[in-house]
Amino acid sequence: MDILKVAKYMFSRIDRSIQVESNMDMYDQGKYLGRGKIEINEKRIIEGSKRKNIDLEVYSFIVIMHEYGHHLDPDLMKMDRKIFEYQKRINQEGDRAELWWELKRYSMKAEENAWKYAAERIPLTIRPIFEKERANSLKEHELILDIKVKAN
Repeated sequence: MDILKVAKYMFSRIDRSIQVESNMDMYDQGKYLGRGKIEINEKRIIEGSKRKNIDLEVYSFIVIMHEYGHHLDPDLMKMDRKIFEYQKRINQEGDRAELWWELKRYSMKAEENAWKYAAERIPLTIRPIFEKERANSLKEHELILDIKVKAN
């Protein structure tokens, strides 16, 4: 399966404002860059599909829809500004726990919103898989942020 080709075709049918490109150098499976641009790392998506024992077509659809969820979030720019503000304050003022907690709050909200908007586009046939991936992804994101908070 050519994940990039399928993603480009999918968006040509549902939202022509979205551009999907491959970035095999990025660590993430997918990333919303803003202004309708999504990057995917097909190798990481394939690895994730195998590791989680989820059909590649289903798994790649979930990953890409999550990134599309960021695009659909009307509050994303506001949250990104807050995340940037707290990252800047941490760099300038030092690693204060209250700054990390605020950064975590906005980062988690951005992820929760992306999953919420993606859920509106997920067929019922794969909804249980989607919900499990949403829960796991949010738990993993929060764990990473908690490690950063506790380290400071």
